Amino acid sequence: MILNLLYFIGFLFLIILIITGVILIIISLIKKSKNKIVLYTGIAFCGIPALIFLLNFLNESFFEKPNQKELIGTYKISKITTSNIASKNLDKYKLRLFKNGEFQMTPISGIETCEKGNYELDYDLEYNELSFYCGNVVTTAHIDGKIGGYSIEFIIGDPDSGKSIYFEKIN
Repeated sequence: MILNLLYFIGFLFLIILIITGVILIIISLIKKSKNKIVLYTGIAFCGIPALIFLLNFLNESFFEKPNQKELIGTYKISKITTSNIASKNLDKYKLRLFKNGEFQMTPISGIETCEKGNYELDYDLEYNELSFYCGNVVTTAHIDGKIGGYSIEFIIGDPDSGKSIYFEKIN
């Protein structure tokens, strides 16, 4: 509810910027002043919201999150992992997501989950879109978008530590 209100206020602010920019451009063109600062300010006021809308559109177009069917497959730890795993050992750790909602994972220090259990995808849980269930224990993960694909990120320990283990799909 509060998040929707903030989005609305931000959207309203961008609309006001555009209207103000158009008014400044019109005033500048009517007055035909040699001082172009009013014109440039108007262009900036129109350009900034346009750029924000464009970046938002590009973000949604290029970084589209996968659906449940697209997640199914085998993953390995990617090289961008920021945890203390030796790069020569990356290929031995696997995460498998199955069509029936089950998963298998090679035990990894730092990820508190079992070797077999169930997983669930829920984009309403912002930054914790994947939940891995092992009895009463739930471990969450984030689907991190990038150009040309996505990775599954497990945050290790304190989220502020910056340590994560990333999995990339191999098939």
